[in-house]
Amino acid sequence: MIPTDTYLLNGRETVSRWRAAPFALPDDTAVEVSTFCFNEDDRLIIVSMDGLGWALPSGAGAGDESPDEALTRAVAESAAAVVERSVYLGAEEISAPGAAPRFVMRFWARVTERPAEAAAREALDPETAMMRIKPSAPLCAWAALHAALEVNAKFRPLRDFYPSLPKKRMAAGALFRNALGEILLVKPTYRPDWLIPGGITEADESPRQGCAREAREEIGLEVVIGRLLCVEYLPREGPKTEAVQWIFDGGVLNAAQIAAISLQAGELSEYRFVTPGEALRLLNRSLGRRVTHALRALRSGGDVYLEA
Repeated sequence: MIPTDTYLLNGRETVSRWRAAPFALPDDTAVEVSTFCFNEDDRLIIVSMDGLGWALPSGAGAGDESPDEALTRAVAESAAAVVERSVYLGAEEISAPGAAPRFVMRFWARVTERPAEAAAREALDPETAMMRIKPSAPLCAWAALHAALEVNAKFRPLRDFYPSLPKKRMAAGALFRNALGEILLVKPTYRPDWLIPGGITEADESPRQGCAREAREEIGLEVVIGRLLCVEYLPREGPKTEAVQWIFDGGVLNAAQIAAISLQAGELSEYRFVTPGEALRLLNRSLGRRVTHALRALRSGGDVYLEA
């Protein structure tokens, strides 16, 4: 049964019918949108022009705007919010004697709020918000809200969604050389093989930022990290979780920089500049493979992607 409301609008008997998705609007129909905007706290946003009458963020399409474009603009202008994700729910068909039917497309949206006048926007639980709106076509409005709540249950707030995604370790190192083209290696105190300067990237730190920080911490040099030379994906292996390993161009260190090298106490015991061949003997197999490809990329001017 199609939810249907009959009411007076501007003195004329008006009928509203809820047309659930995937209902498609007739061709050449003017775009009108109305959106159930849920914030990160799962509160429904309503807006007001005067602080007395309340409505969902709504608007008419401008020019050749698509429904999605009209939705994004209407929410930004009326609710001072940014649409992160949206789903079409259906349309309310509004008919009155002597007039062509109007269609208001209803959407669900997850939004991020921006600063706005307190009187112009409120975020309430959905039922309270609908009571504040007092829709003239309540059966259609509640049918649309029910559809919005079903979608909202599937698409959780981004702050819940992103922490649930798989996580990968990342580490970044730099290929530093001297004037002879020899490679800088460091000897950790906690493992038998040698490494290039670098380490695990921290939360909210880019690979290049992590590489520069590790250089500062491990060898005491403040350097500008250059271009990417090699990146490798490593799958899970025993207790080791999957990882992405990056190697950047650290550049050629001059005599003053080499003299200023200061090893991280407790972490590193010595450093050496070695030929590429000697480096492969001192590095473990995995890092040696990446360094080999990084040296090739350094000569060719390109970069390399690897998978173990």
